[in-house]
Amino acid sequence: MRNLVTDRVSLFGPSPLRCSSAALLAALAVASRAAEGEGKNCLGEARPKILLVEGLAAQSNPLGVDDQLQLGACTPLSRRPGPLFEYTNLQSGLFAEVSPVYAMPGVFASVAPLSLLELRAELEAVRMWTIGIDGAGYFPLPGKDASFRRLPADRARSASGATAAFTATAQIELPVAERWTVAAVDSASCAWWRLGAAGYYYHPRYDLEMARDDWLFRNTAVLLGGRSLSERFLLRAGLTDELTGVRSSGYRQNLAGLLAAATLSDWPRPGEKLEPFLRVAVFTEHAFRGGQLQVAAGASLTFDLAAGRSTR
Repeated sequence: MRNLVTDRVSLFGPSPLRCSSAALLAALAVASRAAEGEGKNCLGEARPKILLVEGLAAQSNPLGVDDQLQLGACTPLSRRPGPLFEYTNLQSGLFAEVSPVYAMPGVFASVAPLSLLELRAELEAVRMWTIGIDGAGYFPLPGKDASFRRLPADRARSASGATAAFTATAQIELPVAERWTVAAVDSASCAWWRLGAAGYYYHPRYDLEMARDDWLFRNTAVLLGGRSLSERFLLRAGLTDELTGVRSSGYRQNLAGLLAAATLSDWPRPGEKLEPFLRVAVFTEHAFRGGQLQVAAGASLTFDLAAGRSTR
């Protein structure tokens, strides 16, 4: 059994202009190849670490780009033997998301009580602004269920607010043959948002309408087949589905498609890793994008800032 999430410190969240990849990159995270029988609690090792995660993602339809940075401490939670406990840990630290239209600095904390499960909370301040491009910025809407198909740049405004997100991720990866694995991930999140002064507004991060004080729910499911090409290089490909809903309006949208990913372990230094991905998906449910294609691509780099200093 392999855990896909708890050895990393980042849920690479949806990008501004709605580059939605939070659970997506969580689903792509994999454990480093540590020796059998040793804990892999924090990036493949059973020792405390200070981890820096840098992530960049971009997408089409709607166009978006997002840069996320996380700095946090990871501490092993359980040192009991066996696959159910070898990835357990506690993590906390600083988290920031930056895009052309907003900045979201904040804090996070997570706990992995079992290798199969990670629980995470985030609290962030939000500042959104206009950049003179249609659909980019804070757009007040006249009321519930208002159309957001056309959003000219001269209607955009600036806004401030806050958000708090709570995420539960269940994941497992099992060997099925020599060098082959099957992985399954399901990540469910709820996020509270308070933004701006208008009663309703268009949210460019998710490409939907929300009330000034509202809850957003999201579930992302991933099923991947994996092939180890070497001790350091792993390829995965499979299916993904992302469902998003808004409490105030009952609005729902869904993306279903194909996902390909790679993990390069021990790069740029031993114990660190690079994880690129590519997703090609279709809107199966949306206010007006139904049947349209979306392409998203990105990568995350995880650095061990305590590398070379033994803390065992």
